[in-house]
Amino acid sequence: MKLTMNKNNYTGFEIIDETNNYFVINKFKNILVHSDGKDTSINIVDQLRDKINVSEFDDQIRPGVFQRLDKQTSGLMLIAKNKKTYDYFQNATLNKTLVKSYLAIVHNRINETRMLLKLPLERVKDISKFKVSSTHNAKMSITEVIVLENYQYSALVECILHTGRTHQVRVHLSYIKHPIFNDLLYGKDDNYGKDYGQFLFSHKIIFTDIEDNKVKEYKIQPDATFTALLEKLRNCKIIKVD
Repeated sequence: MKLTMNKNNYTGFEIIDETNNYFVINKFKNILVHSDGKDTSINIVDQLRDKINVSEFDDQIRPGVFQRLDKQTSGLMLIAKNKKTYDYFQNATLNKTLVKSYLAIVHNRINETRMLLKLPLERVKDISKFKVSSTHNAKMSITEVIVLENYQYSALVECILHTGRTHQVRVHLSYIKHPIFNDLLYGKDDNYGKDYGQFLFSHKIIFTDIEDNKVKEYKIQPDATFTALLEKLRNCKIIKVD
């Protein structure tokens, strides 16, 4: 998949909003948020370094990044410009005053209308993959799942993250037998290939601004491929969720 350069001359993302303290960006697919030490392709953080107070951060590789999206996950992201704002967003996440909401298309209908998944995760040894685990190394991970639409053999869900573990949504949904469409790591290839990746989209962020204390809500719609699959599934059969 070819990376897209937008009107602001950034490759792989666009800035939705910018203040003295943070960016709200729309991340496209097929770009890393920050360097992983192996992939030498362009990433988002390196394109924003000159606008971030990098020296304030202990982590020079991913300064300001408290919310990470996988390379093939797209949508809204918050990036802090300074350590004060970074800490503020971290605390807001812990206090549940910062809402991060994702849309996902998953396999198999879901009988429940709402679920709260409390499933500890740990890394699978020697590979970049995670699993549900009960060992002492596992970290508690909480995902709220709201079923928006059921189709014949699939569903559209909204996932609200109460913690922010790596691959959290993907592992949780796979564990309950509802893997995300085209998730090559935790599900299967649904003929959309590795360049598109999983049908997971960060579509809404709500938080209180650090400066003016006003509630900010940002919301965007998924890309054309995501929307086209939804329409295809809806045309097969849609089942109302009460």
